Amino acid sequence: MGTQIHDGAGQALAGIVMLLQSAADPSTAPAQRHAQTATALEMASAALTQTRMFLRGLDGGEVPDGPLTVGLQSAVAKAARLGLPTELHVHGALDGLDDEAGALLLRAAQEALANAVRHAGATRAVVTLTALGDEAHLDVVDDGVGFSPARADGGTGFGLRALATRAERCRGALTVDSEPGDGTTIHVCVPLSDPALPTEAPPPQGGSA
Repeated sequence: MGTQIHDGAGQALAGIVMLLQSAADPSTAPAQRHAQTATALEMASAALTQTRMFLRGLDGGEVPDGPLTVGLQSAVAKAARLGLPTELHVHGALDGLDDEAGALLLRAAQEALANAVRHAGATRAVVTLTALGDEAHLDVVDDGVGFSPARADGGTGFGLRALATRAERCRGALTVDSEPGDGTTIHVCVPLSDPALPTEAPPPQGGSA
């Protein structure tokens, strides 16, 4: 339960707080204040909907309808609204990416960008999604302050540990490349199934009586 709440409502609440803190700053331009307040309200409404669905046992998550790239575009746009200029690059066709693996890749991008905004003091981030052979690779790179992955017990730690567990369930892996003062790279790799292959063996043919 903690993992699911952290993935959705936890990230939304952190973003809302940042937006409202900026909107309450007297030095913020009036037009920017209005935009930040409107975005915070939109995020709060989405978080409330997700929480209600979760409590009903539906767990609607925060994954937008449509291809994974649409969800990544939304995550990149959200990071930009929070003050982190972010680029998105997509290479190759993701045929054979199942829903669970696609949700994992989106969650990983959301978590990495949220950490870059909240903790890293980053000024730029790049999200790259690549189909390479029978695998899909996601990389999220930021130029922030970095951290020691071995000591990520607070702040970024819970989300990354939860995502690593989800990656293992998808027969994939999550790695973190970071050190203090040298930015952070989050890499997730998941397998792609061959859409030309049957997902189940055909039922045995019955013999004649």
